[in-house]
Amino acid sequence: GFTRVAGARYSVSTHAMSTRLDTAEGAHVTTIATSHLAAAATPVKSERPEVDEALEEKGEEELPCFTVVAPGVKVSPEGIVTPLENSKLGMLFVAVLQRLLAPQAMAGEGLKCRPRAVWRHRKSPVGRWDLFLSEAQGSSIPWKKMGVLAGDWRERGGIPPLVNFSRGFRCICRKAMLVKTLRAYSEANPSVGVGDWFPPSFIFSPAKPEESETAAFLAAFDARAKAQAAQAAKAGESGSEIEGSNAWILKPSDGGKGERIKIIGGESGPGPVLEFLESQPRGSIAWVVSEYIERPLLLPGGRKFDWRLWVLLDSSHPGFAVRLYREGVLRTCSVAYKAGDFEDDFVHLSNHCIQVYTHVHTHAHVLP
Repeated sequence: GFTRVAGARYSVSTHAMSTRLDTAEGAHVTTIATSHLAAAATPVKSERPEVDEALEEKGEEELPCFTVVAPGVKVSPEGIVTPLENSKLGMLFVAVLQRLLAPQAMAGEGLKCRPRAVWRHRKSPVGRWDLFLSEAQGSSIPWKKMGVLAGDWRERGGIPPLVNFSRGFRCICRKAMLVKTLRAYSEANPSVGVGDWFPPSFIFSPAKPEESETAAFLAAFDARAKAQAAQAAKAGESGSEIEGSNAWILKPSDGGKGERIKIIGGESGPGPVLEFLESQPRGSIAWVVSEYIERPLLLPGGRKFDWRLWVLLDSSHPGFAVRLYREGVLRTCSVAYKAGDFEDDFVHLSNHCIQVYTHVHTHAHVLP
């Protein structure tokens, strides 16, 4: 989804909630699809042959022209997009940019792709533009200046420009802020039962140590250790086995692709968890410590997995409407799960960016 800077009456978002964008002109955020950019633009000739051909076939007056702003990439005269070395523009948005600038390049050999519009690339949002593809975390978007940068959209027929992030999205996309958001929602709506599916989680902040939730974590660690000990004793009396090592999973608030995630067992007490957190550079990003699910649901063959599902949140309906996209992504671990072995990422982390390296694992594994 993309975010429209406008005064529309509805808000649609691919995130879990919608946000508002306050500007000098009183604009707010609305997420829509790029297909809403239909017409009301000045048609011009392109330097790319396939676009010129489409212009000739369809007629200049029928083919609108738009400008897309996307930092962190190099665009050739033919419209081929190449991410720069330190680019943080996501692969999805690189593909979107490529599709807009050179649709024939993505159509496949032998296929003809007729553009529906002419798109031109610009690195800076200064001047007129229609679509802004920001790098990771919306870091490229000048939110405070958006009202000025997008202020002349009414002159173009009332079509607001789009951006690919919603202002305030960090409240659900940054892990530490997500914890706070869910807590606040749970307190306001206790009947929802957030605690039934969201594991106990605690925030540690190297930048503001006084705000770290150390005491709450220690209390939860102790309570869980006692509960697991009681379960083990009860299981011993009945002859069954209960596995549990009071393990916790540690994630940086801004992390992605499974990077820097650490799982620590509790056999030696909470000391190893606190030592790791205290070793983080002062002033660095916050961390979230959550109970690790030691008896997860597994696929046949005993492997962990996770689902990625896309939903559309539509506020044009009273009380919001949530629509689930039919196709999702199932990510799996390549090595069978074994409780207690917390050093093997191929066992515990189903992130694709980790599992693609399973071939360099020290042991041979046969996937069921």
